[in-house]
Amino acid sequence: MDSRFLEFLGHFFLSAARSQQMLTQMQTWMGISPPGNKELSDLFRKFYGLGPLPAENADQTAAWQKAFESFQASLATWLELMAVVPRSEYQALEEKVKALEEKLADQENTIRRLRQSGPPDTDAPVAAVDAFTRLMEKQADEFQDLMQNLTEAFKSKE
Repeated sequence: MDSRFLEFLGHFFLSAARSQQMLTQMQTWMGISPPGNKELSDLFRKFYGLGPLPAENADQTAAWQKAFESFQASLATWLELMAVVPRSEYQALEEKVKALEEKLADQENTIRRLRQSGPPDTDAPVAAVDAFTRLMEKQADEFQDLMQNLTEAFKSKE
């Protein structure tokens, strides 16, 4: 982690202890690219060894941008060490949880509706098997009658 970031953070927290305003300024400052807020920009410039606020000078603007990217990377590392989840990740997970809760509620409603509609007709397979058994028995009886009639027909010819 960048030592300049740690110095900046230390001074930031000392200033924040003096006034709550510093915390809201930091939130706003992180939402825009520097230089943004003058007080935070001065603190940032002091610890990152930057010159005055960049105007139209491309080299100074690039130096500020590089320092700010380094700052953001160090901040992300520090927040991770502190087990802090960035707001954007939290909101993305919150939306995902909401979508999953809606899906779960929909599935629970479907299950409840299916259970209330009653079990499927369990007698239908039994009735089909019984009808098939009766059909087979009837065919067997008719075959026996046919065989008996054929046997009698051939005996009478002899």
